[in-house]
Amino acid sequence: MKKIAFFAIAFAIISSTIGYAQQKQNYHNFDERGEAYFSFTANEPELLQKLSHIISIDNVDGNTVTAYANEKQFESFLNFGIEPTILIAPSMLEKVDMFSLDDFNADETYEWDSYPTYDAYVAMMYQFETDYPELCEITEFGTTVQNRKLLVCKISSAVNTDKKSSAFFSSSMHGDETTGYVLMLRLIDYLASHYGNDDRITDMLDNMEVWITPLANPDGTFHGGNNSVNGSQRSNANYVDLNRNYKDDVHGDHPDGEEWQPETIAFMEFQADKNFTVAVNIHGGAEVCNYPWDNKYTRHADDDWWIFVCREYADTVHIYNPNYMTYLDNGITNGSDWYTVSGGRQDYANFYNHTKEFCLEISDTKTLPGSQLPSHWTWNYRSFLNFLEQALYGVHGTCTDAATGQPVGCTVTIESHDNLNSHVIAMSDDGYYARPIKAGTYTITYTALGYDTEVRTVTVADRQTVIQDVQFNYSGMTIDFSADNTDIPVGSSVNFYDESFSQNPITYSWTFEGGTPATSSEQNPTVVYSNIGSFDVTLTISDGTSSRTMTKENYITVSNQFAMQSGTFTVCDATFLDTGGTNGNYGDNENIVMTFVPETPDASMKVTFTDFMTESGYDILSIYDGSTTSAPLLGNFSGNDSPGVLVSTAADGALTFKFTSDYSVNELGWVAIVECEGGVVIDPPVADFTSDVTVVVDGGIVNFTDMSTNNPTQWTWTFEGGNPSTSTEQNPSVTYSSIGDFDVSLTVTNEGGSDQIIKNGYISSVVAIENNSNDIKVFPNPAADIVNIVSDIELSQITIFDVNGQIVKQYKQLNSRFDINVSDLSGRYYIIKVVDVNDKISSIKLELAR
Repeated sequence: MKKIAFFAIAFAIISSTIGYAQQKQNYHNFDERGEAYFSFTANEPELLQKLSHIISIDNVDGNTVTAYANEKQFESFLNFGIEPTILIAPSMLEKVDMFSLDDFNADETYEWDSYPTYDAYVAMMYQFETDYPELCEITEFGTTVQNRKLLVCKISSAVNTDKKSSAFFSSSMHGDETTGYVLMLRLIDYLASHYGNDDRITDMLDNMEVWITPLANPDGTFHGGNNSVNGSQRSNANYVDLNRNYKDDVHGDHPDGEEWQPETIAFMEFQADKNFTVAVNIHGGAEVCNYPWDNKYTRHADDDWWIFVCREYADTVHIYNPNYMTYLDNGITNGSDWYTVSGGRQDYANFYNHTKEFCLEISDTKTLPGSQLPSHWTWNYRSFLNFLEQALYGVHGTCTDAATGQPVGCTVTIESHDNLNSHVIAMSDDGYYARPIKAGTYTITYTALGYDTEVRTVTVADRQTVIQDVQFNYSGMTIDFSADNTDIPVGSSVNFYDESFSQNPITYSWTFEGGTPATSSEQNPTVVYSNIGSFDVTLTISDGTSSRTMTKENYITVSNQFAMQSGTFTVCDATFLDTGGTNGNYGDNENIVMTFVPETPDASMKVTFTDFMTESGYDILSIYDGSTTSAPLLGNFSGNDSPGVLVSTAADGALTFKFTSDYSVNELGWVAIVECEGGVVIDPPVADFTSDVTVVVDGGIVNFTDMSTNNPTQWTWTFEGGNPSTSTEQNPSVTYSSIGDFDVSLTVTNEGGSDQIIKNGYISSVVAIENNSNDIKVFPNPAADIVNIVSDIELSQITIFDVNGQIVKQYKQLNSRFDINVSDLSGRYYIIKVVDVNDKISSIKLELAR
């Protein structure tokens, strides 16, 4: 469907939402079954991407899409005007055999060719703990909406308990995808029963912990009751797809618009606590290894490792069945290359838990007949073991305190490699870390709070282990700091956060280049930046005996920032953003036109896009070569099709931007640098001035002279204590009638900009007297050679100033009478400042007879 046609149809469809809401029951009775399973045709990738945020896409095969939706989601889907084909739910196609609690209690032989009832499942899990008490431990780490148990079995020996990596396998978070449910129960049994008899399994369980949850959504699997998986559903009891319900690093906390479900919360807390090295999340409906990322087209930092291990998984399967797991790239795919998913557990675990987790689609049939379960075990179990062993390979080690030998929590980062949280951590309880990675030579940085950083260069081979134990030396103090925003508009504030560490109290000394305040002794100060530029920040900390200093050069970038808004803006140096600003997404239903005109005469606007992402095909930035949308169109840009670098060829040098977004799905938008190219560059002026005098007497007049360079065209003067107090003349004259020292400021402007100079206390104004009520006599006045100064009390200081405020004579520790020879003075007027022993000050104007 063409874009314009789609928008027109979508508008018409939205206007008739009520009609579609009434029609939904014509497709599926949600009162009988709370989720619909259906297929439809999607010819445009952009449409599929939009729908993936509204319904639960299950599979994409060419243009045919299968999906699930609850009542609200299905209603939203119908608003697109797409005709769905309702399908029979996979769990209702064929009745499958069950293994009951009675069978279990009667000690019936379980051949792994049927599905345990819920009660039999719980009993089997706890029986593993009974049968293998030295290896198996069952934990209930949560309950479901309907109060069923979320169980996990840990399988590991008592050997090397403080130096073990870990793996987590779970299945059936989509309740009707049940193949992995049985295969994970069988994997627990296989590992436990082979320990001590099989060298490979023994070595694995001596050096790692294997955690297995066979049933991640028991409410969905046993939707029809505890005694059968027939009628199971994808979602949980609240009709929420659990694999769309996780915190998402692209789309936020609730990408599906639903509250976190009890199952989601339990898994997030459980996985965050365990620090798993590798993990598998088992699904059904296809046969393929799906590796991250699902929510973005960016490749994972360990993309080459993911391809290696997934290829190994599928290739091993093919040895035992060459016709199994051949979908997409012969059994493997990058998640977003297949179709995008937001709120999935795979991306959550990789980004927030630093776990290497992938999604294993294990069978084309979701609810597989029991008779086919043993074959799927035969085809997969060797690949299970291969992936489990990946937790043992790569770089491993223990972080400890060099002085005490106690474990230390640390961060392990591969320099020039890790991104999007692909680094790993060691927990403080054991200090153990494991970093699976593809063969190569890497520089690894180890950091721990309060210790000196360690850097190692390590060479790793595939399926081999390199041990790198790290003994951290305590430095006494570590210094670091961060800011809540380092790229800000002019006039914005930045909150700084101390991240230093010391066992003793710390004092802080901050220096903020370009900031207000320029310095601070607070631990976490707030600073305002009022000028454009890139500015250093320096922090010095001290514990009373030693100090450390850290400078982050050009840490704060201050620029003119323009978020998308209606209007015309004249500028030559700015950052151009979508309405979400530097960190947020743009909004729904936006229709905005914005024009940039060059500030420099005869220049052209140049705009360079450094980041760009909108909803592909629906949210469009149109760019025009001129000052209106009637100008020539330079292009329509959407998705990750960045406009790149654009330069205006219009006579006025302008570029115009029009952005339109639809009613749903927002992305991060764009960041662009706005500049002027060519034209006549005018240097801004440099302010300066002088005056004929700086000391005035008796309401004297001061004549000011502009000394600014680069040809200013406007002048703005401010005269503290003067009359007039302001002026726009180039060379004004000002009268001073008050006593005091007064500031003078001048701001000058031309087409290139402005500059200001302030001279503090530049003008001194004093009051002249002939005598001071018989306290002081000055004679003769006018004087030719000798001036006589007589006081009723003793004097401590006499100073003579010229009219420019310069001291020409000064005398101290005097009697009550003093004679001064002034024959060497060449001027006409002077000021005599007399201070007596009581610190009383008198000023007298002296005129010389010339």
